[in-house]
Amino acid sequence: MNSYEQSILTAKAISSKKGLNIKLIEIGDISSLADYMVIATGTSSTHVKAIADEVEYQLDEAGISVSHIEGYRSNSWILLDYVDVIVHIFSAIHVTSAATTIKTARIAAKAAGIGCTHGSCRLCPVC
Repeated sequence: MNSYEQSILTAKAISSKKGLNIKLIEIGDISSLADYMVIATGTSSTHVKAIADEVEYQLDEAGISVSHIEGYRSNSWILLDYVDVIVHIFSAIHVTSAATTIKTARIAAKAAGIGCTHGSCRLCPVC
């Protein structure tokens, strides 16, 4: 299974648990971390954990093991690293504060004169 198929399977697993705002983003051209990032939102910390558990279960059934998990004990987000695909699930309650943090980081980085090499990418904290 290639990384695109893996990201589609991930999005379907998230959808099966009623995940919200599912975004599949190809990042292979701008990052060496992974080929794809799948981002979604859950309605509560319990929902976020259920989504993450379902992703892990369905990918494990397809013979793909998670490389690393971060934030599982958090009440606001979980990150599943599948090497070629990164899955980040946020709690909807914390999305607004995360958006504010990202905006603040962008402003601070611009004030410090830091820039990316790819112009106005809108993916890095500066753009």
